[in-house]
Amino acid sequence: MASFGHVNGVHLQNVDTWEQYIEKLDRDELPLGRALPVTPRERLIREMILQQPPKPAEMGKAILADVRRHAAGRAQNDDITLMVFGRIAE
Repeated sequence: MASFGHVNGVHLQNVDTWEQYIEKLDRDELPLGRALPVTPRERLIREMILQQPPKPAEMGKAILADVRRHAAGRAQNDDITLMVFGRIAE
């Protein structure tokens, strides 16, 4: 059995077994097994993973805008192929 949570910059995980879980609840305790503070880098990674992914069309437009900004008006002297894929929600 596993359960994970995140509260105020701390990663929480419950106890390992069902028996420990029930025992803690019977004692009116939270069934926490460990709590680990999260570093700023880990927080950023977590936010990137959990955020709602952009739609492929929006992502393509954002990448194209970044390429144009990077080129800063210089003439294009090579072909650019941009392919953005996404999943269709069922």
